[in-house]
Amino acid sequence: MSSIIDDTYDAYGTLDELAPFTDAIQTWDISAIDSIAPYLRPAYEGLLDVYSEMEQVLAKECKSDRLYFAKHEMKKLVSAYFKEAQWLDAGYIPKCEEHLENALVSSGCLMATTFSLVGMEEFIPKQTYEWLMNEPLIVRAFSMICRAMDDIIGHEVSITSQGQVTLLKNDERRRSKKRCHLSHCPSLFNKNNYF
Repeated sequence: MSSIIDDTYDAYGTLDELAPFTDAIQTWDISAIDSIAPYLRPAYEGLLDVYSEMEQVLAKECKSDRLYFAKHEMKKLVSAYFKEAQWLDAGYIPKCEEHLENALVSSGCLMATTFSLVGMEEFIPKQTYEWLMNEPLIVRAFSMICRAMDDIIGHEVSITSQGQVTLLKNDERRRSKKRCHLSHCPSLFNKNNYF
């Protein structure tokens, strides 16, 4: 689901469409569906359905309290995607620190880490989820490595059989956004700047 939502924010949605979509996800209520663009409704319904199914499974295992943390991280992720969309729409190039702080969330690693614990069969104390919500150093480092890898891979160059240079992976809009972020982050791998 997060991949579909990420692509929606990166390549398909306009800011006018993404604002109510983001608000709907923040409210997490099916009645908000009427406020979003028709083509975004299946994604919104799908997101709510996935979490509803999770809730049913977790309730049977007396673990439904874990769902709060999964929803919380998904909401943070969507907010980070929206912030990037706002930057892009405004032509704003954030400072390196600003980009990296948002990238910690938009990498999806915080959400994926929390989500993986939600599905575990073992007892996971509430304190573990609260620890993750505070973005500990190890999770921040993991998130930054993943985000840097994604940004770098998005710029790999390939030579086609006709000798043309092409960029792999993302659409032009997304590549431009990342190129701007990377060009303003010369010290990307200096851990003292953001850990």
